[in-house]
Amino acid sequence: MWRGLRYGGALGLAYVANVQILTWMGLGLTSWVLGLDLALMVAAVVALHWRLHARHGLVPGGVATLLSVALVVFAAGLIRQAYMVIYLVFIDPSWVDMVVQVRRDLLAAAGVPAEEISQRLLAVRSGFTPARMFTTGVLIPGLWKFGIAVVLTVAVRVRLAGAESVRGLRALAAVLPTLLRILLGVMFIYSGWSWLNRPNPAAYLADAINPSLEAGRMFGFYEAFLRTLVVPNFDLFAALVGFGELMVGISIGFGAATRLGAAGVAFLFLNYGLLGGTGSLISHAIQLAVVLIPVAFNSGRRFGVDRWLYERWPGARIW
Repeated sequence: MWRGLRYGGALGLAYVANVQILTWMGLGLTSWVLGLDLALMVAAVVALHWRLHARHGLVPGGVATLLSVALVVFAAGLIRQAYMVIYLVFIDPSWVDMVVQVRRDLLAAAGVPAEEISQRLLAVRSGFTPARMFTTGVLIPGLWKFGIAVVLTVAVRVRLAGAESVRGLRALAAVLPTLLRILLGVMFIYSGWSWLNRPNPAAYLADAINPSLEAGRMFGFYEAFLRTLVVPNFDLFAALVGFGELMVGISIGFGAATRLGAAGVAFLFLNYGLLGGTGSLISHAIQLAVVLIPVAFNSGRRFGVDRWLYERWPGARIW
């Protein structure tokens, strides 16, 4: 357990360095942060079990292993958010104002009405309160990172010490991909439903696309696609984005044609990544790997519609 706390502390410091370096590079508000945080967590969990195997032959049992992994994930998240609070309160209190100003300029450039801009900026500011930062920066990401870490733990222990080393984790490892699938489904359903019920979804889409077009950091063929088809039809594509997220959320969440839903997620992430150029594409590829974990374990056949579909049509490849 204490070794897990040590690795969690090291991971937390790596998170801080990641945020600070990307901020200096002008990427502090991009998906690069999430993608590299996830890569650092995977490296820390693998290193922890590799060290345990080298020193003790993976002696810790199921409960001790879970506690160690939980310490790695949540201690790192607490350190990262503590740094963010210290930074915003003591180092650079004007940082939130800068974020709000950038957001205001982007919304104004996208043609969002002034009243709606004020409401959205209030939501941005409320996201930087300590309680909200703990929820969105430690608790929520910590839960899904813990699920990923446990699945990774089982895979690493089997690789290093054989199947007997995970006897106490097998039941949990079988359930976790299903829980991850349901959580991801709820997230996509919420995102799609919220998108479709916004006052002006087209303005939100313009807010996401126009800055990238002006910066000129995307691939040429994708820029041509956006300028030719998407920009003249923001209303249509805004509806497609919201409907697409809602449909893949239902597919993944209910385990109905899970592989088809995962393909839809891959298509969405491909477009989100292409919007920001090479760096964004790599970051979204890392996030996509998380979404594909439930597919790799056929979790749609456990507490999902795919179980019935597979029994009815076992030859089909989409469940």
